[in-house]
Amino acid sequence: MMQIVWSRIKWGGFPCLGFLLALGTLFLLETGQCWATVEQKSLAQLMESKRFISLNGNQPKLQATWQIPVQEQAVHSTLALHYFVGPSTAPGTELVIALNGKDVGAVRENPDYPQGELTVLLEPGELGGGNQILSIALRSPKGIIGDSVKGWTQIDAYESQLQFRLQPKPWRTIQFNDLQTLFQRDQNASIPLPVVFLGRISPILIQAAQQAVAGIAMRTDKTVAVRVFPNIAQATARSAPLILLLGAQTAEGTSKVSGSDARVLLRPVDDSRTALVLSFTGRNDDAVLRAAQAFAQNRGDLPLGDNWQIGLVDTKTAGRPNLWRGQPVLQPGGVAKVGRVEQIDASLVGGALSLLHFSFWMPGGQFADRQKQMTLDLNLTVDPGRHSGQRPLVIVRANGNWISQWKLGTGVGHYTTTVPFSALVAGVNRLSLDVHGAHVKILPGSTMRLPKTHQYAHLPNLQLLARTAFPLVRDGNAKSLRMIYLNSTSEMLSAGLTLFAKLAQVSRSTLPAAVVFMGHPLPGGGSQVILGTPADLKPAGQINVPVQFVQGALRWQSPGSGSQWTSSQNSSARAYLLETPAGKGSEYWNLWFLIPSAESAESAADLLVQKDNWSSLIGDFAWLDAHDHYHSVMLGKQQIYGNHQNSWYWIYLFSLRPIWWVIVVLTILFLGSISAGWLSQHRRKQWGAHG
Repeated sequence: MMQIVWSRIKWGGFPCLGFLLALGTLFLLETGQCWATVEQKSLAQLMESKRFISLNGNQPKLQATWQIPVQEQAVHSTLALHYFVGPSTAPGTELVIALNGKDVGAVRENPDYPQGELTVLLEPGELGGGNQILSIALRSPKGIIGDSVKGWTQIDAYESQLQFRLQPKPWRTIQFNDLQTLFQRDQNASIPLPVVFLGRISPILIQAAQQAVAGIAMRTDKTVAVRVFPNIAQATARSAPLILLLGAQTAEGTSKVSGSDARVLLRPVDDSRTALVLSFTGRNDDAVLRAAQAFAQNRGDLPLGDNWQIGLVDTKTAGRPNLWRGQPVLQPGGVAKVGRVEQIDASLVGGALSLLHFSFWMPGGQFADRQKQMTLDLNLTVDPGRHSGQRPLVIVRANGNWISQWKLGTGVGHYTTTVPFSALVAGVNRLSLDVHGAHVKILPGSTMRLPKTHQYAHLPNLQLLARTAFPLVRDGNAKSLRMIYLNSTSEMLSAGLTLFAKLAQVSRSTLPAAVVFMGHPLPGGGSQVILGTPADLKPAGQINVPVQFVQGALRWQSPGSGSQWTSSQNSSARAYLLETPAGKGSEYWNLWFLIPSAESAESAADLLVQKDNWSSLIGDFAWLDAHDHYHSVMLGKQQIYGNHQNSWYWIYLFSLRPIWWVIVVLTILFLGSISAGWLSQHRRKQWGAHG
């Protein structure tokens, strides 16, 4: 049925307006619609168009695609249309609005009233997830859309607004593979993730939570904002699409299941079936940890259904912690398939152009001499098309820098090219092939190989840590990483899990070997992420640091210098981040995340992992101001990380200052010329004496 709702209704003097508004609010509260997410988009956003769009006899119709997330539904969907009628428009011409081919509203235009507004209810019920086709057309007085339309109408695409409410769509069937859809539901840059521990919270159980959170983080590109709650009721009140539940079968509130030592379950929260609970359980805390590790590592081969008995299904991806949903991960000496190729073919004047872009991730702290090369083995199919008179030319670029260019043959062929290791960076690397004179496609079997390298880096460097988690994570498993909680409040646990999820994302690993300790930092033996308040610190633990926290004050000096410590009383910063060596000459490093008030730990961690703050980290010391921005600076002294007893140390040292190579060569030439001159004169004297 066609429904028209006129937007300009005079409410002045209506005696029951307040009563109706109150009744409507009560109805929304009763039905739960007030908790739905309100969305508003302009036609310009939907169509990616300019402000004014003209409809006339040549273009009587426009279409816009409105996408609703798969596991959500839209309710109270309305379109507020703003339009202008041309003076030559025939009276009786209609402006018709349709949704998915069905007319839902129309208005008759009159050139005597050149400006109009129309609000249409697109659907009285729910609109399911997927693409909705919204169309606006001019229809002549004879009911025809096409050339017979006289005059024109302009749509103000900026002012015309589509407004609707999104609410979760009840799950009919639940499977582990639906988790990816669940993560795509939230349109925000961060995914809220409530976590509930059942029973006593032990370090093993927190380690299990780290693996579960890392497993979620590695399935999405969004940041994960973790909140630890004491019970499932409080977690449900946050209206998050997914809740993590961890506890042994002996804990109160867990399901008593048999037949497996460890198990992962996926269940709806309640009868509404709009939110899910992902439970990790087992006979004891160690079994819960095994369940969480299996979930984190088996991201490509999750079993069907909603009940996973660990050990009773094939876990093909177990032991492959570097499986990442985005770019391939290349460890030193490793080989990866060329995948996720973004291919753009464009026809240019005088030739054809194929642009092939692909990327990979490389860990931090890698160093090799300039003779080391990354190898690309490519299987290509080359079609010159109309330009068969000349051989196609390919230009290879790495991170925007020209590397090489060479000629291609035609048809299917195998090509090998190299990229200097010095052209690569820690983190994401982007490679491109610009092919001129042919259309090219990459075939299966194409690979890229990274040479073997040595670990050397200039540290501390929060920027390097933000890109790759180095030096906290030096291998795919994080064998020497420890999470130290000086304070075990739920807020501090939330902050630690949020930070751990971010480290998992930037290191492209679930960090399965990272362990948890409660208390004070441990001397030696590994790198540490230390979370707490400045009041939790002991002065003896603040060794070899450029900043000390003493009784609410900051003191800083250059480590190892004899200068006096400079103090700053009552600092107004809301959080501090500090990267320091674990000890003098130690190969391990500490990352301190200190929050003056434990109650604000959750928000401080959420702000830290946000894209703008995380990507702007530099130096070794960062702090959070009152405007939710992290600022960073270098207070300490940088040192070279790596084995100083190896000859590679000197090669790396000289690579930092290439001028040193010039000085050394010139010095050798100078000394050589002096020696040669002295020997020449000495021999002349000898010959003169003999003569």
